[in-house]
Amino acid sequence: MVDSKDKRAFQRRALVRLTLLLAIAIVTRVLTWTYAEQAVRSEDSNRHTLQVDAALGRLRAELRTAQSNRFSYLLTGDKSFLAPYRRAAQNARNGAADVTVLTADNPNERHAFGQINPLILSRLSSLDSEVDSRSKSDFDMPAAKAAQYEDQRFTETIRPLMADMFREGSRLLKLQDERLHASKQRFAWSLMLGNGIGLLIIWGVYSDIKRYSNQAVAAEERLTELNSELNERVRNRTAMLAARGELLDCFVKHTPAAVAMLDRGMRYIHATDRWCAFFGVASTQMMGKSLYEISPDIPEHWIDAHRRCLAGETIRVEEDRWDGAHGTSWVRWEVRPWGQGDGNPEGMLIWAEDITARKLTEEKLRESEATTRTLLDTAAQAILATDANGTIVLANRMVGTMFGYDPSELVGQSKDILIPERFRSHFRTFRAEFFANPGGYQTGATEEVISLRKDGTEFPAETNLSSVETKQGLFAVSFISDMTSRNEAAAELHDREEKLRSLAGTLLSAQEDERRNLARELHDDVMQRLAILSIELGSLSDMLPNSSDEALERVQRLQRQALRASSEVRRISRGLHPSIITDFGLSIALEAFCEEFEKAQGIRVSFVGPTEDSRLNNMVATCLYRIAQESMRNAAVHGRATQIRVALSQKEGTVQLRVADNGIGFMVPPTHSATGMGIMSMKERTRLVNGTLNLSSQPGQGAVITASVPIGGFTNDAG
Repeated sequence: MVDSKDKRAFQRRALVRLTLLLAIAIVTRVLTWTYAEQAVRSEDSNRHTLQVDAALGRLRAELRTAQSNRFSYLLTGDKSFLAPYRRAAQNARNGAADVTVLTADNPNERHAFGQINPLILSRLSSLDSEVDSRSKSDFDMPAAKAAQYEDQRFTETIRPLMADMFREGSRLLKLQDERLHASKQRFAWSLMLGNGIGLLIIWGVYSDIKRYSNQAVAAEERLTELNSELNERVRNRTAMLAARGELLDCFVKHTPAAVAMLDRGMRYIHATDRWCAFFGVASTQMMGKSLYEISPDIPEHWIDAHRRCLAGETIRVEEDRWDGAHGTSWVRWEVRPWGQGDGNPEGMLIWAEDITARKLTEEKLRESEATTRTLLDTAAQAILATDANGTIVLANRMVGTMFGYDPSELVGQSKDILIPERFRSHFRTFRAEFFANPGGYQTGATEEVISLRKDGTEFPAETNLSSVETKQGLFAVSFISDMTSRNEAAAELHDREEKLRSLAGTLLSAQEDERRNLARELHDDVMQRLAILSIELGSLSDMLPNSSDEALERVQRLQRQALRASSEVRRISRGLHPSIITDFGLSIALEAFCEEFEKAQGIRVSFVGPTEDSRLNNMVATCLYRIAQESMRNAAVHGRATQIRVALSQKEGTVQLRVADNGIGFMVPPTHSATGMGIMSMKERTRLVNGTLNLSSQPGQGAVITASVPIGGFTNDAG
């Protein structure tokens, strides 16, 4: 008899091992479910990242469309550009809102777009303001150029921020791929370890059963030892075969691959769950039936491969297309014969893997590469990428157009062939410093260089340099623009501006001369005639003592009108050419003008001075006097000021005029071209006497105009 203590120990060991087998099965299923969940989450994350990149691309396109239509409207005034502009601007705002929603779950993307979004909204508001201003008034070319410059500055500001977001998307995609790959490896090793442990446990159970059975036979059936041993062996072999059959069924059912076992008649013997799912048929409906009966749409070349396999050949195909009833799929498969005891296989094993998702990813990657190449070749700038040795690894079509090479000629060549000999040493040093510390170089910063064409001619170019990390290492990417036309246009514009300033100076001088002549005519002729008329009218009233009171009143009224006309002509004459400047100096003239202005306009005017101005020539004094006149008129008419303060002082060899008011103020335009004619004329006057004019104002804070003119450094002669 078997000891009851040994029996209980055997039962405990068997229970423990069976529990471990159950735990391994549960862990295997949990690992399978976990891997599937990770794959789904990875796919969702990748899709979300692609959505963010697509939304950023649409946003950038809408911004460019809005800027283009706004710029066309500013240049032409054609209102047909307004509808596309407003549509693009609204789309850009909606796109910014979409990106904000999409990046809410990623702190890095949310932070990066948090910097971009205010810039975009601010820029859209600026575009709306420029369009509104253009619809209300004329918009000249310098203002359009300033708007274009703001567009370029805005683009350069958000470009690195958007590049950060695209890099963040690429990083997320790469991270998800790495996590998925690691998960696959962990799952495979876990499954192999679990199966190995399961086999060891089954073997242990089997050993315990065998040992227990042997002890029972030895104790209870000593007399029939030979017969009992034979029966025991039969039972052991049956149990072993049953266990192996169960183990095989378990392995076939749960193996994570599409595998089927068929006999020579192509009838199913075994099939994994993955295989059944691949064909969409339950395993109970497959067993014993022909493969061609279950799947009548099997391609002809697969049937030929089956015939070759049954002849003893192993065939493997890495990539094959199957146009089945459920659509087009891509599979990787292998057929291998089994049971070749007599030289003829008893059937075949078929292994298959659905690689449709991988193929679609590869297709998208190829399309993405083609799109990138198209974007490079259609870019308006020349784009050149080099490695740390200065070897060109990428050149777009514009590089060939600009330098006279075919882009394929440049790849593999040193970038030195595009640089004149005298500058190559400098550029090699700069390249070494850049690759040693790429983060120390400001991305998007521009630099003007001299470049060399294939025919040996040199031309000026503007280069924007940035870096990109690739699998091949760090690359320096140069965005190159030919500056020849721009420099020529700038030189021509400078010449025209100089001619215009010269003409303005001549016109101002001619204007002063004409005012001086007109003032002289008024003073020497008209005022004398009015004085004589007043005297004659006074004599006439004395000669008519006996006339009626009405006649005398009319003569006296005419005399008073003649006196008022004489005073008005005197005021106009002094306004046209204040001779008081020549007679008494600028300080006295300004003080007198302030008193007259206060009486005429009813505005409180204070004058701080006088100062020593005997060293000022007549043209400088007249310039400052005219600036004071124009500033005070602007304060009264446009600024609606109630107080004006005029100060004249000397400091470090210059005489300074400062006019401040408490009016409504205004926003000072960023460019000279946006100012009024009065301010432009004041600036031209100060420029003609080698002086400077500064204007500062804020809405609700009044305005301050300061003119500074050198006392002894004046070189322009009057006239």
